[in-house]
Parts: sequence; structure tokens; C-alpha cells
Amino acid sequence: GESAFTGFVRDLTERKAAEAALRVSQEEQQLLAEAIPQQLWTARPDGELDYVNARVAEYFGRSRETLIGAGWLDVVHPDDRATTVERWQRALAEGTPYEVEFRLRRFDGTDRWHLGRALPVRDSSGAIVKWFGTNTDISERKAVETERELAAHRSALIAEASAVLGSSLEYETTLSNIARLVVPTIADWCTMDLVGPNGEIRAAAVAHADPSKVALAHELRRRFPPQPEDRAGLMQVLRTGEPELYPVIDREVLRANARSEEHCQLLESLRLRSAIIVPMASGAKTIGTLTLIRESETAFTGDDLAFAQNLATRAALAVENARLYTSAQKANAAKDHFFAVLSHELRTPLNPVLMSVSAMESDHTIPPAIRDEIAMIRRNVELEARLIDDLLDITRITNNKLTLDRQVVDAHELMDYAAHIVRTGSVAAQAPVTLQLKATRAHVDGDPARLQQIFWNLLKNAIKFTPATGSVTVRSSNPVPGQLRIEVIDSGRGIDPHLLSTIFDAFEQEQVDGHLAAGGLGLGLAISKALAELHDGQLVAASAGRDRGATFSLTLPVASVRAANAPSTRAALASATAKLRILVVEDHPDTANMMKHLLRRSGHQVRIVHTVQDALAAAAEDPFDIVLSDVGLPDGSGVDLMRQLRDRHGLRGIALSGHGRDFDQQRSAEAGFLAHLTKPIDFTRLMRALAEIPPAEPPQG
Repeated sequence: GESAFTGFVRDLTERKAAEAALRVSQEEQQLLAEAIPQQLWTARPDGELDYVNARVAEYFGRSRETLIGAGWLDVVHPDDRATTVERWQRALAEGTPYEVEFRLRRFDGTDRWHLGRALPVRDSSGAIVKWFGTNTDISERKAVETERELAAHRSALIAEASAVLGSSLEYETTLSNIARLVVPTIADWCTMDLVGPNGEIRAAAVAHADPSKVALAHELRRRFPPQPEDRAGLMQVLRTGEPELYPVIDREVLRANARSEEHCQLLESLRLRSAIIVPMASGAKTIGTLTLIRESETAFTGDDLAFAQNLATRAALAVENARLYTSAQKANAAKDHFFAVLSHELRTPLNPVLMSVSAMESDHTIPPAIRDEIAMIRRNVELEARLIDDLLDITRITNNKLTLDRQVVDAHELMDYAAHIVRTGSVAAQAPVTLQLKATRAHVDGDPARLQQIFWNLLKNAIKFTPATGSVTVRSSNPVPGQLRIEVIDSGRGIDPHLLSTIFDAFEQEQVDGHLAAGGLGLGLAISKALAELHDGQLVAASAGRDRGATFSLTLPVASVRAANAPSTRAALASATAKLRILVVEDHPDTANMMKHLLRRSGHQVRIVHTVQDALAAAAEDPFDIVLSDVGLPDGSGVDLMRQLRDRHGLRGIALSGHGRDFDQQRSAEAGFLAHLTKPIDFTRLMRALAEIPPAEPPQG
């Protein structure tokens, strides 16, 4: 039959045109990708790179073949790879845009910060067919951000460092704390070196986040210590007082500062990249250096240098303050020791004099006229002892070591006794003292001896500046509930207004027309004011001016419970002391002989020895009821002697010493002395102490 066919004619013009347009578009896109200055890349749906533009290859100095696939990870900074891979894998899995900040290593070895971004391209069904990505250099922006963060860190750290530096005078610990503040926010390393008294250099603080590196730094310092001839680094800064900034530390810098090839290799192993060395200066004196080192590529700048110098100056000031404080403490200790020794040396020769005259004064076989002269000698010896006590009290007050033996006492009774002593204590004509003690509540919680010292000082001061034709009046009142006020009012010379602010300062002496107006060291009022404050009270002075008298007003809190049985200050001596067997240990011959004479005259049996060894031998040979021992002996301490006599023979004792500090009295009590008498000791006082101590008991067992 006839052949037939069916044919279709399709116009492909549009498709061909579309394919041609697509090819043109792809070629244009590739031309554009190659032409733009930004790094551009594409990846398959599985994340494998299949294209990088010329900018990528040029930046890394590698062929395109080495960068496609997974080869691109080789140029990412090791510290940023984990984050980069995690972000890329998440974007692939979730089909979400990819974004990460990472450091890429340029062909010259420099690491620069980049922002990596990629977007997925999808087909009509929504499936990802390709990823388009870019890398944008953001190093400048990161540098600005980093510097902003560092500036904030620097400001905060200076404030925190100031607090740390002011918190302690233990500067070694303080410097270590400062070094740990700096690491790792500002630097990876912080070292503070100080110059020793003999010029030696000592690392006072070394900090790094890795303890093993700190150990390595100490080992390097031990093996390769700074040398005076070094022309760079730490020694150069110490020599010139000028800071050094190393923005980049390369091998040449390390070689210039290394002693040997081994030293250079060890320094290289620390990965040092940038450094600052600044002087720690106090005034014109450089006392050390502060070194900051970074291991990162972020170089130190001038702002970092200014920060380091600020910190170093503050640290140097703290070190110098701590050293000055330590020196002052040593000077105070030396002064205390000097006063203690001086006190002992001054008191010891007064002791036999006071003992002798006090015994003679009570001897009624001596004519009254001679006894009056003896009384004058006693008063002057006691005044000398009082001056010594004042000097010691000032040192106690200055060092906050003056303590009180508090009890409830009658202030009226103490003042009455002080007035009695003042009235009878001088043969010269003096202004009369009138007591107007009208306070209804006069008991206070205080140290009776110290309160009496205040009253005595105020009365003596008033009498000294008041003529015999004038008057001294003592008034007491309760101006408000719970308060006792005692006023010592005189009609004497008065006080110029400009002197009122310094009247209680120690060693202040009033002057008139350039000459001393009166004798004395100005200690009494200074001590009285300090004692008043220790009793939670206040002592103030007032005067209408020259020749218009003065008023000293003491206010004290009254005792919460009135003590009807408060001990009487003017109580009589204890009844006659029983006859005792007494061992006297005293190396001062005059004192020993006088004590032997007076004690034997009172009916006691006395044996005198001069050393620790002789005392131990005497106690082993004969029984004794009591031991009277000096604390300072040629071959040892009376304190140690008392411990041995107590432990071996059950002896009790009384310490006799020229040292009267609280510390000395405490040591005596701990050793077994039941009383500590400070020289010079009058015989009446010694007899009272003997009467108050029970006899020795035999050792147990």
C-alpha cells in the first residue's frame, strides 16, 4: 500500500537561545568572579569545593587544584579549624546560610582575619544544587574591635590593680596577683623583676596560663641570667630607665638577645611574638622592670606601652611603700628595744637609792630634819622614774601596745588620793587644790593606776602654771545620764588660742618670745589624752587666753553597776609579813647589798647570788620560801631561771626588772613570777608584794 509517516516539527529556537543565553550568563558570571577583588568560591551540595577564583589562588600562593575539595582547610589557622568545620557541617546539614570568622594564612605566612559566608542555590524542587561563598578580609575591623576590648580591659585592670596594690604591704604576693591579672587578657606573659640590695636581679613574679611554661621561664633565668653587659632587653631598660617596645619578635631579635644557639632555640620554643619592657621607677630610682609578652599575632602598640608604664609605676610605688613600711617597723622595733634597754640602764642605779631612802624615811630614829631631806631625795628619784615611765608610755601608745587592767573603781576616791599626793609631794609653795566632787554617779570601768595617772598629770600641770596666790579647783558632775565629767580649773597663766590645737602633742613645749616658758617634755598631757581615749572617754582643754586660766575637762562613761566594794586606793599596807627564807638573784652589787640589808633588818633570812647557775645551786642546797630575781642576768634570763626553780622546787617568785613593758610583764607571769616590779623599787612596795604572795609549796609527787 501506500507508505505514510507521521512527523513532528518543533521549533527549538527558544531552547537553543536559552541554552546560548545560559552559556553566556555562566561565562559572564565566571568572568565577573575572576574580575572582582574579593575571594569567591563555589562548592557542590556535599560541601566539596569545586571552584575558587583567581583572588583565592593569589592570596594563598597556591594552585587552584590544591584548594578545591578539602584542601582549603590547610590555610585556616589551627586554632580556628574546629569552629570552621563545625559551622560548615551545620550549614550543609540544615541548608542554612554559612557564616564564620576565621584566620587565613596568606602566602607570606601572615594570618589575617576573614569573614567567610556562603549561600545555597536551589532548583525548582528546592534541592540544593550549589553553594556560592566569599571570604572578606576583616583584619582592620577586628583590630579596631580588639583594641576597643583591650582598652576596656586596660582601664578595668588599672582600677583592679590599684585596689590590689593598696590591699597589702606584702609586695611579693601583691606583684604575683598583679601578674595574674594581666594574663591572659592583656598579655600571655607577665614578668616583674626587682633589683636587690647588692644589684642582683630577681624575678619577683612570673605569670603564664600554662604552669609548665612558667617553670621553663624560671629554668631559662637560672641558666641564662641577665648580665650587666647586655645591650638590649631588661638590663638596657634598667640602665637607661627608658622603655623598650618590640612590635614583632623575629629570629633576628631572638638571636640578638640569646647567649648561644641553644638559648635561641629555647626562646623560639616559647613562641614569643611581641614584647614590652618598661622600668618600675619610684621617683628617679629604677627598682625593677615589668615585661609583657604576647604569643599571638596581635602586636603590642603604643597604647599598650602607656598601659604597661602606668601599671609599672603603680607597682613600683607599692613596692617602695611596702619597703618603707618594713623599714619603719624595724626602726620602731629598734626604738622600742633602745627605750627598753635605756629604761633598764637608767632604773638600775636608782633602785638601791630609792630602797635606801624609803627605808630611812620610815625610820623614826632618824631626826625629822634629816628625814625631810631624805623625803626630798625620794621625791626626785620617783620623779626620775616617772619620766622614764612617760617615755615608755609614749612608745606603747604610738605602737598601740598600751593595755588596761580594768575594774570598777570610784573616780572620786582616785582623784582624792591624787590630790593628797600632789599636796604633800612638794616643799615649795603652791596654789591650793580644792575638791568639789558633787557627781552622784562616780564609778567607772577603768584601770585605777592609769586613771590616777591622768588625775595626777592634770593636777601637776595646773599647779605648775598657777602661782601660789592662785587656785586650782576640781569639780565633778553628771552632765547627762551615764556620763561623768571631771574638770580641773586653774587661775594660772592660761593658754594662747593658737596653742590649743597642739597642747596634747608629745614633745611640744610652749614658748614665749622664742624661749621655753616652762620645763618638761610635754608628755604628761599627751599620755593623759591617750589614756582617756582608751577608757572610751575624752580629754579637752579650754582657755580664755593668756593669764586667764585654763580648764581641762575629762569625760568618762559611768559604770553600769555601782561597785560598793570597789577596792580602796588609800588602803593601808597589808599586815606584817611573815618571816621568809628569801633567795635574791641580783647582779647589780649595790642593789643586792641594799636588799640584803633591808630584808634582814625586817627579820627575813636572805641569801644573795648573782647568776643563774649560782641560783640553781643555792636552790638545790637550801629550802626557800620565795625568790626575788632580776630578769637580766650575766649568764642567762631570770625568766628561764624562774621556770626551772618552779618546776624543780615549787618556788614562787617576784621579778625585779628595769624593763616594764607589757610584753616583759607577760613573760614574767608565764614563767611563774607572781609579781613583776619595775625598778626603781621602794622598800615599802617590795614589802607589800611579799605580803601578797603566799609561801612556796613543795613539788608534788
